[in-house]
Amino acid sequence: ESSFAKFLESVFGEDNAIKMVEEYGLGVIDGDVIFWQIDRNGYPRAGKIMGYNDKGKRSGYTNWWHKRQGQDCQVNQCFFGAHLIDKSDRPIAIVESEKTACIMSYANPYFIWLACGGLTMLNDSKCHSISEFDVTLFPDAGCYDQWKEIAHKYSFAINKECELWYEKGEIEKGDDIADYQLNLAAKVGVKALEPKVVYRTPPTWNQEEYDSAFK
Repeated sequence: ESSFAKFLESVFGEDNAIKMVEEYGLGVIDGDVIFWQIDRNGYPRAGKIMGYNDKGKRSGYTNWWHKRQGQDCQVNQCFFGAHLIDKSDRPIAIVESEKTACIMSYANPYFIWLACGGLTMLNDSKCHSISEFDVTLFPDAGCYDQWKEIAHKYSFAINKECELWYEKGEIEKGDDIADYQLNLAAKVGVKALEPKVVYRTPPTWNQEEYDSAFK
């Protein structure tokens, strides 16, 4: 019943929307979605409350469940989608946005899609919790360099396609891989979306090495 779930239904159909809602345990309050951060033990750490319009764009202000309940506490956040890690042996993909994680779980199920919740929210505590896994970072357009440092620190792979799509004018600065997928779905239809080869590069590669391999 949330505005976000209705957006998912309008784009991906009812069955796929229900699957995303159930897989990520999405909640609803006053028409807004609750993105619950559920840890690997199944315990909710925090609940981010966000509003969306019928085009899937954010509206209003971000709020938190504990604040809505009048609780004065310090939350210990984890990745959105962390509860899915031990349910599969698939590699892990990290994005900023909870919305993007949900969409990419349909668009490219090769990965377990987790969201850190913001550009600066990919911190040591979260990264350390997944340091033993096969992890690829998917930064938004314009954010590659900042996340490349984190990738190097934890030996994560990193994807640069958003930078290339932005250079080609296929997405705007600040857009991410889900924006590209939604643009593509608008052109070819949702059912035509098929997982494609994902370029995963070591963070130690320089631009010349990247271009040589993938251009």
